[in-house]
Formats: sequence, structure tokens, C-alpha cells
Amino acid sequence: MENFLLALNVVLPIFFIMTLGFFLKKIKMVDKNSLNIMNKLVFRVFMSTLLFLNVYNIGDLSRISVDNLKLLAYAFIIIFIIVFLAWL
Repeated sequence: MENFLLALNVVLPIFFIMTLGFFLKKIKMVDKNSLNIMNKLVFRVFMSTLLFLNVYNIGDLSRISVDNLKLLAYAFIIIFIIVFLAWL
């Protein structure tokens, strides 16, 4: 039950924001140009800020398990390979 509540706390705000955006576009309160500007702002500013805050709030790095570090290393390697192959 605890896992369900945690997942609900993560997913519910995202669905709420998506629904709000859908209805705002439906009633023509925002147009395509505004959505493009907001999209750029979110991905260029807010996403990096959120990533920084999440890393900063980890605090004690000893809480990170070795398995998670391995998974993180694999993810970086795979992303690097994909970017390199796309660059070719």
C-alpha cells in the first residue's frame, strides 16, 4: 500500500498538469506559439533546475547503493554510444 501511495503522489500531479493543459488549449486560452515557448522554457530551464535540486538534495552520498551506481554508469555509457552513433 505504501508503494501505491508513493506512485500516486508521483503520477497524480503529472496527470493533473496534463489535464489542465488539455483544457486550457481546448478553451483556446493558450495557442500553439505559447505552448512552444512554454515547452522550450520547461526543457531548457526548469528540467535542469529540477535535476540539480534532486542531486543536491541527496545529501549523504553513502546512501546510494553500488547497484544504483552500476545502473547509472550503464545508462551513461549507453547514452554516450547512442549520441556518438547519431553524430556519425
